[in-house]
Amino acid sequence: MLAVANGHADATRALLAAGEPADGADAHGYTPLMLAARAGHLATLELLLDERASTVRMAALARPWLHGQQQLLRVRLKAWDGPPHS
Repeated sequence: MLAVANGHADATRALLAAGEPADGADAHGYTPLMLAARAGHLATLELLLDERASTVRMAALARPWLHGQQQLLRVRLKAWDGPPHS
């Protein structure tokens, strides 16, 4: 989680390759995707989305978007391919 929170995309990539879950939550319930979005770490955010990190808890995107970080929302929307297909 520290690698994600501090925007270290290479360290995050190595941890994921070693089996660290992309969706694990910390003691406060924050997922890596939420931490990357909240801190504005675009490279780490894109990496987690590429690894299919769950976007269910992405209400965290609302706050950066409201604070003018619209680029985060664009990255998220670009990665979203619509609702699950049945």
